[in-house]
Amino acid sequence: MANRILPVGGSPFGKVSTRLLPNGNFQAKARIRFEEGGRLYPFTAQDADEDLAVQALKTKLLSATEPAAKPRRRVDLDGVQIAEEFTTEIHRTRPNTLVRDAVALWFQSVDSDPLRRAQTRDAYRQVALILLAKYGHKEIQQLDAGDLKRYFTSLSHSQPSAARRVRWMLKHVVADSVLDKALSHNIVAETPTIPRAAQEPPEVLSAGDFQHMRQLVFAWRTARAGVGGAQRDRSFVLTDVVEILGGTGLRINELLGLRHRDVDYVNRTVSVCGTLVELKGLGLHYQAATKTMAGKRTITLPKFALDALSRQAALNGHPEYVFSTGTGNFVNSHNIGRSWRAARLGTSLDWVEMKTLRACVASWIEEEDDLAAASAQLGHALPYIEGSKVTAKYYIGRKRRRVVDNSAILSDLLGPNVANESGD
Repeated sequence: MANRILPVGGSPFGKVSTRLLPNGNFQAKARIRFEEGGRLYPFTAQDADEDLAVQALKTKLLSATEPAAKPRRRVDLDGVQIAEEFTTEIHRTRPNTLVRDAVALWFQSVDSDPLRRAQTRDAYRQVALILLAKYGHKEIQQLDAGDLKRYFTSLSHSQPSAARRVRWMLKHVVADSVLDKALSHNIVAETPTIPRAAQEPPEVLSAGDFQHMRQLVFAWRTARAGVGGAQRDRSFVLTDVVEILGGTGLRINELLGLRHRDVDYVNRTVSVCGTLVELKGLGLHYQAATKTMAGKRTITLPKFALDALSRQAALNGHPEYVFSTGTGNFVNSHNIGRSWRAARLGTSLDWVEMKTLRACVASWIEEEDDLAAASAQLGHALPYIEGSKVTAKYYIGRKRRRVVDNSAILSDLLGPNVANESGD
């Protein structure tokens, strides 16, 4: 049966009912709508006298306003709940719009963009928290280029990467405000860019150092065999992880996300089709996309890496993934990292991190072949025939760089020092 239509507002009151409460008071109750066809809201009032309870209810209804609606649970494309600081009720920015609301409005387009990966949006929110802590309650029209410059400069002294990202985000937020005609121009564009620090070539292992590391990890794993009573412990996984990373140059979460169908044991290849990602609110899950389009690649495996993959596949028995815990969950790279730190603690290789092995593989291949081969192995784009600038800048280690010897050319060109030979 449909609800009967009650008048809008507090008077007339529709049907008022009363009942005697256990405490001896009378409760008067009525339901009203605040707009035609709107939802019904119940209101009550109490008094020791029934007529007085009804009168108290009518007085309350005359000044009643519609209760604020409970905020809806908002989620992004991946089902991650959007925090309150990134939600807003506005639909466009105006000069007096708070930066907090302008940022939240910008996030609406980001959160609805299927081309933005989940971990990208998660990283954006971490940057936004830094920005909102400083300017969240300031109006867009009150932003000052000089003040912004000083803030970015100060932040860059302690967090240079964060400073660049905060400036980038605010520049996009203000650009949307310009489009909404809330501002005449983008004042963030007037602030100087924040330079990146010079990138030092990474420290890498020689092939002999890697052999030593293998022995170190194996000895540590042997000493820990059976510790804790578990059928297997993290150290066994670490042994195979080191073997595979050294034989492929994969990122750690590309490795831990490998599926059985990604490995061709006959042709000795592995196809990188996705990666594990860890998101606030969702935990660890498989993402069927690599960091970049060039990251989707097929690599031929050396026998020692293929053997390590085979061991893990046979040991775990997971129906889909090569690596898994004893309970069938994903192996978390943080656990691998803890084991690795324990294995190298107090050794000559205590500086080596898991990501170091990726640079090692690139350096070994570049020295034996060329930069293009190293770039392809790591899944970097190849804008130039000779290889990727990313590979050259971030992954070719200083220990492996060739010595530049053009002395013969300069000697032939310039000849001997005539002044010194004449005794002057």
